[in-house]
Amino acid sequence: MDMSDRCDFRQWLSSQNLKLTTVRLAVLEILGAAPRALRAREILEAIRTRRRVNKVTVYRILEDFSHRGMVRRLSLDGRVSHYELACEHHPPHPHFQCHTCR
Repeated sequence: MDMSDRCDFRQWLSSQNLKLTTVRLAVLEILGAAPRALRAREILEAIRTRRRVNKVTVYRILEDFSHRGMVRRLSLDGRVSHYELACEHHPPHPHFQCHTCR
């Protein structure tokens, strides 16, 4: 069972007073199904397999979700930000990365 099976993303957007858009929903679904934190570029590429989307739109959504506490922004790989869900089903946890193999 992945995170998207446990989270009602439509309700979550509504509770945040956010309009339900296909791109907002896609960002949450992709993060919910991911086995690890994802870079914004990975999220963008995953959405683009489904539909056309502007890169700026995805980055703005991630910034907004981060500001609202819906996603956590992590600094992994040096300075590249990674994102993960910050819902009750995805509590904060430590992230480690091997310096040799990454």
